[in-house]
Amino acid sequence: MYFEKNEGRIQAIIEALADKQSKRVYKDLIQLRSTLDAWPNQSHGSQYFPTDIIHLTQKECFVDCGAYTGDTIEEFLNLTQKNYKRIVAFDPDPYNFSVLKAKKFPNCTCIKSGVWNKEDTLTFYTGNSLCSKLEQAQVSRGLYSVQESIQVHVVAIDSCPECAEMTFLKMDIEGAELNALKGAEKTIRKNRPTLAICIYHSDQDMIDIPEWILSLKLDYKLYVRHYSFGLYPDETVLYAI
Repeated sequence: MYFEKNEGRIQAIIEALADKQSKRVYKDLIQLRSTLDAWPNQSHGSQYFPTDIIHLTQKECFVDCGAYTGDTIEEFLNLTQKNYKRIVAFDPDPYNFSVLKAKKFPNCTCIKSGVWNKEDTLTFYTGNSLCSKLEQAQVSRGLYSVQESIQVHVVAIDSCPECAEMTFLKMDIEGAELNALKGAEKTIRKNRPTLAICIYHSDQDMIDIPEWILSLKLDYKLYVRHYSFGLYPDETVLYAI
């Protein structure tokens, strides 16, 4: 078993988590993913802006990777009462992007690209619009009913001038999170933004993503919350503050 082989790494992550709730949720999720006989406490409220962890300011430059049709942006607007510096929204899915751009969010730059560790063109499975994915993304869930594949442009956040002042980074990009984080390392090191990163798309992400953030040695405090209850342990978010 993957988690059994990596017990030491798991324990180091648990010890690094910032509160008891995070430690308990993370332990339960590892057990759930290993045996399907444990269920973590489900968090309530905002998935990407939980008020007990996240404190938004009026100077946010919010970078939304996997912006979908703007649902998270709409929540961000409500929570900030539309007082913020900038929004940058990435989504390569043609339908999602058309809906996203049509909403004309104020001071929001919409970019029809995926995020990765470098600029490239990759195969993108449109599937259903809630879980479209890059071909090279690591995903261990069986929820993808592929309808068609297309070629899409991907970029590194570090190469995007629109993201230079990033203060908050959200990623829900179906297994591409770790590569995308690596493509944002320079900006993360410079700005030390708040991070809200989905880690549920694969067993590897549950370990690799928190390890990578800790390896930056930026004194981030790490929290874990979980927002679903079902056969697949979806909607687990790692926050770095």
